[in-house]
Amino acid sequence: MEKRKYRFRINLRMKLIYISIIFLFLCVFLIMRYTFKNSRDILINQEAGIIAQYMDRNEMALENLTDSMRKLSAASSTNRQVSSDLGRAGECGIYSSENAERIRSVENTLTFYRNIFFDYQLHYIIAGVGSVYSVADGIDNNHSFGSVFALEAKDQSWYQNFYDSEDISKWIAPCYYTNKGEFNAEGTPYLMFIRKIRDYNNQRFLGISYVSFPVQRLTDILVPNEGSCLALFNNDNVPIYQNGNLNAPEVVQAISDHTLDQQLNKQNGYFHYKEEQNEYMIHYVNIKGSGWRLINIVPLAVTTQSVDRLYHTMSIMMVVVAGAAFLLCLAMYVYVNTPLNR
Repeated sequence: MEKRKYRFRINLRMKLIYISIIFLFLCVFLIMRYTFKNSRDILINQEAGIIAQYMDRNEMALENLTDSMRKLSAASSTNRQVSSDLGRAGECGIYSSENAERIRSVENTLTFYRNIFFDYQLHYIIAGVGSVYSVADGIDNNHSFGSVFALEAKDQSWYQNFYDSEDISKWIAPCYYTNKGEFNAEGTPYLMFIRKIRDYNNQRFLGISYVSFPVQRLTDILVPNEGSCLALFNNDNVPIYQNGNLNAPEVVQAISDHTLDQQLNKQNGYFHYKEEQNEYMIHYVNIKGSGWRLINIVPLAVTTQSVDRLYHTMSIMMVVVAGAAFLLCLAMYVYVNTPLNR
């Protein structure tokens, strides 16, 4: 009877030791998991703050660009000499010296204003009534380019809608045309701002000014955060520009389909978006004046990869240690507990 009680106490103690070891490892694992989860959340919040600073910087750069384009466009309608020259178009022959001198005077003025506002490649065209004035960087023949551009622009649907509307100005982005002035989808994408020019005195229509900035040059002023994608969308959620090392077509498609309009309705902010197995952190800002949206997309896996890698390593080590402890307990049971029971 006493031997049975002794064996029972020995078995109970050994079981308590086994249970304590298992409970200890379970507690350590849960604490480690909780610690890594908090570290992951802190890292995400820190990354969100860094990206927010990038977004503020890019928002300011984009607003400066669009403001400069609007000011440059307005210069053609606020300069009295330009308005006067545009109003006198058609008074003499197209190939007359007076007409050539007037065109040269207007183009010199446009070049002056462009050099004030811009250090970038730019196309600045005025399609007046009877004359075309063109200042275009990177174009071999400005006159030929401007003439083709002004002629083909009138065949575009957005031109007729703008001409018939009461709008004074409008953004067309993206707008595709070639270096010959031909509008087609195979051309280079541009940000284009158009404005109606009217006479100061009688408000007579004098023409339309076009200020175009190549989309590819946005890489000079918009800087994405490392490991993220920076995208620009117009008012209709059509992608204008995309830059970065990340390819996230599912997110771009969701924005284009207006699926995320509810999450993008504030002036700026960020939220998490999950698509199948991928989860993204999306920062956004609505650009004032143009109504465009600047979106920064970064996968959470990229943001937390250092913490996730450490957690994965520690989990493997915990499993190895737990397995070793289990084998040790098993050996103790076989080689210590069983002989004692005997």
